[in-house]
Amino acid sequence: MRFRMDPQEQIEAFTAFEAQSLELLAIYHSHPSGPAKPSPTDLAEAYYPEALTLIWNSLSGDWTYRAYRLVDGSFQEVKLVVKD
Repeated sequence: MRFRMDPQEQIEAFTAFEAQSLELLAIYHSHPSGPAKPSPTDLAEAYYPEALTLIWNSLSGDWTYRAYRLVDGSFQEVKLVVKD
């Protein structure tokens, strides 16, 4: 199963980002029954290479995530530190 953002809503979101001087930091999605690693499809559809890719999964029963940055055509895992 795949999901896509409505194109008009995507344009509106980016217009709002620009109007508020915001930037896209990350895009997330899930691999509910697979590993939290980028797939060939993730690589082929990495249209915003400046944004991190966060992939969530629940293979262990709890939702966990991993973060990746696209560098020279391949994903490299990066460590995220979440502070309260």
